[in-house]
Amino acid sequence: MSITLNGNPGESEVVLNGNPGESEIVVASLPIAEAGFVLEETVAQEVISGSASGQITVNDAVLDQETGALIETRSHLDASGNEAFSFESLDTGIATVNSGGQTAWVANGTARILVKGTHLWKRKNVAVDRTGGQSVNSFSHYATGSLAKLLTDTVDNAIAGKTFATNGLLFSSMDHVTSAYVRNTDSWPYLAGVDCTGISCWNNDRLGIQGQWQHGTVLHPRIAIMAAHYAPPFHVGKTVRFVTNGNVVVDRVVDAVHHVTNGAIYNDTYLVRFDTALPGTINVVQVLPSDWQDFLPSILTNGNVGYRIPGLVTDQLKAAYVYDLRYIRVNAGWDVPEDETRQLFVKPGGFVGGDSGAPKCLIAGTQLIMVSSASSTTLPYANNLTLLDAGMDALVSGASSTKFDVSGFTAY
Repeated sequence: MSITLNGNPGESEVVLNGNPGESEIVVASLPIAEAGFVLEETVAQEVISGSASGQITVNDAVLDQETGALIETRSHLDASGNEAFSFESLDTGIATVNSGGQTAWVANGTARILVKGTHLWKRKNVAVDRTGGQSVNSFSHYATGSLAKLLTDTVDNAIAGKTFATNGLLFSSMDHVTSAYVRNTDSWPYLAGVDCTGISCWNNDRLGIQGQWQHGTVLHPRIAIMAAHYAPPFHVGKTVRFVTNGNVVVDRVVDAVHHVTNGAIYNDTYLVRFDTALPGTINVVQVLPSDWQDFLPSILTNGNVGYRIPGLVTDQLKAAYVYDLRYIRVNAGWDVPEDETRQLFVKPGGFVGGDSGAPKCLIAGTQLIMVSSASSTTLPYANNLTLLDAGMDALVSGASSTKFDVSGFTAY
């Protein structure tokens, strides 16, 4: 391996010679802070077979008690950064890995997984194992009265009997040139009464089709949240477009911006202020309160197979995808669902450039609750409300995010 450093302080160019997996780092000529990414591992156990002997309830989760079970232990890798990522197993005789970073057992042992970013590669050794004759408790469903049950039932009931072809797009047609938009009244969120008007459909900070990029999600009548890593970030004086449920176009001009960051890699939260308030026909999207852990304990502590909550994820095409939230920690772990019906609403080929900033939301009844955003290093807002609300207050005195009311649910 040979390394050559060039450029200004804080920049590096690394040239690698050797076989894949022999090196931990591949970097192009970029500021180091922009080239880096965070790689997290979640170790999970899944019951492959066994005999159920009863059920127990632990916090908000109802668990099946399994005896004589065959247990598979595997890993899920989450890569976070301003990059596109792919995953490759260097030991396919031990484990394979899918496009979402989920490993699958082939034989007991340790497999080397290569995580490839646009500018940086990292290697992670993961252990996979199958062992029989075990007694274990496995996730069955969420308990009655829990917030997790409402969130799960909301999405699962909304997509039951639906197809992506008919029910998967938020708009039947979008014409950004003539400003003509028609909402898809057959989309699964619309049929469920979920108000998605707080998700922008276009802006004029980009040319052509790129006007669909750099999504804004309304957190306050005068403030929307975006991804910061577009080059450059959103300009003052540009217009963001929203559409009511009655297909009325609502344009607003941005007159101020604020970059919310905790430093390091997680610096992708960008707030924009509108010159005038949006009307009540454009929905304000809520966030989880700071004590969300008391109401979603399984998402906090597990992140394992089964402990999942489905949510709405959209993109530059304004599609209504379904992905599973597995945990909220330093970042928010979203994954391709295991449930077959939810899998019908997964984006083919995964997310691409231009999707960044699109909201990832839980849904409680008819209320959108934004947790994070697609393809970016946006911090989960529920864990960073002080930073988020301070940024909003800097733009509009006294402004803050609207927290979802959890008072009607069981606290654990």
